[in-house]
Amino acid sequence: METKLLLLKLLKDLIPYIDGPYFLGDGGLLGIVREKDLLEHDNDLDLYLLPGTKIRIPDDSPLKYQKWYLCSKVYNSLYEKEKVNSWKEYLSFRRSTDCKGMNRCELMLESSRDYYNEKLTAFFTKPHLDIFYLIKNQDVYICPIWSKIITNLHFKISEIFPIRKNNELGFPVLVPNNPGSILKRQYGNDCLTVVKKDFKWT
Repeated sequence: METKLLLLKLLKDLIPYIDGPYFLGDGGLLGIVREKDLLEHDNDLDLYLLPGTKIRIPDDSPLKYQKWYLCSKVYNSLYEKEKVNSWKEYLSFRRSTDCKGMNRCELMLESSRDYYNEKLTAFFTKPHLDIFYLIKNQDVYICPIWSKIITNLHFKISEIFPIRKNNELGFPVLVPNNPGSILKRQYGNDCLTVVKKDFKWT
């Protein structure tokens, strides 16, 4: 229950500062569609930002001082991470690079700052938001950080638009137009009715 509350708080606090189209994906989307709630075993939520979307956090927001972590590159299943101490540092970091390969960031609550360490597995067991930046590739949107590893993680234009509001979590969250099509491609044709506790990405 604590994990779920932390995830909901992170998501609810961040959404007002997302300037542009985004949508909830992966396990969070599956939970909304199938369970009308977050999945019981989930410890993260995944947000996908469309090109041009920015996150603008004002100076007086407590969220500005939460902990952010960057994933810059992927080598097979290993991440190259860089820790930043605040949203301000994150923006500064992005401005100081060409942003090539910088397609993901992760947000944790201040109380979660000790979760980060050199062991990747320890990081992923704690509640956090994953924020992915999409790019358009012909008639689909892809997430560059995953495109060469997870072959079924792409989004057709007709699956995304028009993006819709969903209130199953108790506050408005944007979801893709055809979540069922996306989820079945990612999790299998029976994912909307069958719970798979041992699911693994392919």
